[in-house]
Amino acid sequence: AIDAAVSAKRRQLETLDALRKAIIERAVTYGIAAHPKLRQVDNEWLKEVPTHWEVCRVKRVLTRMDYGISVSTIEEGRYPVLKMGHLQDGEIRFSNLDFVDEVDDNLILETGDLLYNRTNSPDQVGKTAVFRQSRTDAITFASYLVRLRVNHRANAWFLNYVFNSDGFLGFARRLAIPSVQQSNLNSTRYSRMFIPLPPVREQETIRAYLDEKTGEMTRIVADIESQIATLTAYRKSLIHEC
Repeated sequence: AIDAAVSAKRRQLETLDALRKAIIERAVTYGIAAHPKLRQVDNEWLKEVPTHWEVCRVKRVLTRMDYGISVSTIEEGRYPVLKMGHLQDGEIRFSNLDFVDEVDDNLILETGDLLYNRTNSPDQVGKTAVFRQSRTDAITFASYLVRLRVNHRANAWFLNYVFNSDGFLGFARRLAIPSVQQSNLNSTRYSRMFIPLPPVREQETIRAYLDEKTGEMTRIVADIESQIATLTAYRKSLIHEC
């Protein structure tokens, strides 16, 4: 009975994950209006967008695109170094950091910088996360990550949702160059991909909407995972007592 309950909870998690992806996909390609007026695009991964949206290449919304540092890291030092394992579900996890003592000032991350993973296993390459800390935290990044800094045309947090959407990410991974046990998605290929681009104010509205929706789901997921942990602990206790 406990195993059946745990299995049901895990199916709930899978359903929530699929729902989260669907909500993000719809919002970044069609917006959040109930019945938007659409126009045909049929360009790479995009088929339709609202009539008042632009469609442009990634490079058109960037002020710079940089590869990270390639020097060896140490266990203690002045500058924390972000690596590919720190990018998870569109966010950066600051755990198990390595350091360097010197770094080019241009490679210090600033609020709103986007990092994407250019080299990894085929199912991990291309994943992106937004840097929410500030320049004063003096954090840099490793060479197998690429830093994207957006211009006035784009909201970095909106783009983070676009870059992690199933449609964009799936197409990006098809563009990646395969090699032994990993793929490489260089900045040239990445920057030439097309993205939907609503007006900046609408990007901010969509970002706020998705923050709210994904935040709700995150709380529900945490509750279900807590229930699974409780059931698992009870199962062990029951077996031990018997």
